[in-house]
Amino acid sequence: MTTSNAGTFPYTDEDGTVWLAFSDLGEGKRDRILMCVHGLTRQSRDFDSLSIELKDQFKVIEVDLAGHGRSGWLANKSRYTIENFLRHIDGLLDYRFISQMDWLGTGVGGLLGIHLASRTDTPIRRLILNDIGPSLTIKTVKRFQDKFSNPPTFNKLAEIEEYVRASYAEIGLIEDVQWSDYVIHSINREPGPSYSLNYDPEVLGAFKPENLWDKYDRIECPVLVIRGENSTVLDYETAKRMTERGPMATLVEIENCGHAPSLMTTYQTQLIKNWLRETEQLDEESEN
Repeated sequence: MTTSNAGTFPYTDEDGTVWLAFSDLGEGKRDRILMCVHGLTRQSRDFDSLSIELKDQFKVIEVDLAGHGRSGWLANKSRYTIENFLRHIDGLLDYRFISQMDWLGTGVGGLLGIHLASRTDTPIRRLILNDIGPSLTIKTVKRFQDKFSNPPTFNKLAEIEEYVRASYAEIGLIEDVQWSDYVIHSINREPGPSYSLNYDPEVLGAFKPENLWDKYDRIECPVLVIRGENSTVLDYETAKRMTERGPMATLVEIENCGHAPSLMTTYQTQLIKNWLRETEQLDEESEN
């Protein structure tokens, strides 16, 4: 029987307390945890299809970063930073008594994974980066911020579905029922009635030019890089460099996708499942 748990925990600093949300699904043991962290403007339910696929082998923990999904919004908007998100993740690991895990991150979730995996005492055994690399250009950041910094409100569900499908078309080809889930998990019901997207627009401040190659080169665990073939966030040249230095990642490109592959299709969920199984077998063989 599959068990699931949705919870929140309080994180307190000099700016006050924010409640941070997570959920987990699956029967995996404590040494088989996969933590999934979304990109900016998204939320944890993006990983539901993958969680269902992996539920018999892993305990999958889906995280809502501050300002996203079910997590609270920060009072001090300048604290939407990679460094502060890392503090929140460390708080979650302490709260859940997690000392070892695999990590899957889309966009900013992947940047957090690079930071964590580069630590000397890293809790990450294996790292999956969904359409993100160690470097981001000013041009890429500005294009992303211009697109998502001023989300509209909507009076009808049909309006918001049209907007979400257009704004996130680069996730690739998915079924209508998956689009319905994608839309429903992207919105809040407001008084009026009206609907808004369920992220704080100020989170876009966390998306800044990055150069994390020094951290990437310190990573020692297996790394899988998934790239949308039309991505403007992770260009091919950067992805190729990731296979040639540091942990020498495995690269897989997804057709008919930009930023970022949905991780909802059977091909994509099986790709991740198979890579986790294969790298686990290699790890067991190296220990023997």
